[in-house]
Formats: sequence, structure tokens, C-alpha cells
Amino acid sequence: MILMTNNQWKYDHNNEKWARLGMDCSADVRSAGLVRAYQQICPDILAVQESSHLMERLIMQSLFEYAPKSTPAQDYLELLAEIGLKKESEDFIQWQRN
Repeated sequence: MILMTNNQWKYDHNNEKWARLGMDCSADVRSAGLVRAYQQICPDILAVQESSHLMERLIMQSLFEYAPKSTPAQDYLELLAEIGLKKESEDFIQWQRN
């Protein structure tokens, strides 16, 4: 089992000093690097701290794009559809996107 923890630095915009050095520390750029690390390491459990809502959203969206065909969320949606709970599955999809 692989346990991974990291501090994501709760800062969504590029910092003036970093920009002067020609670097970008914005959430968009950092989230892409974190997703790459998570995908290569494939931790079973991931704990994060100092994560902003924007970072969480960017990371989760990217991870879902590259997720395997069958994920617990997809299995859950299929189960809801099988038992005829279309409204609940639509609510779940909306919740996932937020």
C-alpha cells in the first residue's frame, strides 16, 4: 500500500516575485504537476493539506479525465440507473462537477 501526503500551498495566483523570475506558481500550473506525480506514483491513499477549492477542482477534473473506465463513481451511477433513480444520478453528476 502506498500512502502519500503533500502540502499544496494554498495560493491560487502567480506570485509577483516568482513572475519576475520567469516562473508561474499559479494553481493551473501547479495542479498539472501534482496530477502528473499522482498518476506516476498511484498512491492508494492521498492526504493533502493547504489545498484551495480551485486546486481541488483542477486536480479532480484532471484525475477523472485519465481515470480507468470503471471507477467507484461510475459504478455508483450505473447502480442508480439500474434501480431507476435517474434524478439521483443526475444530482450525483452535478455534485461531482462542483
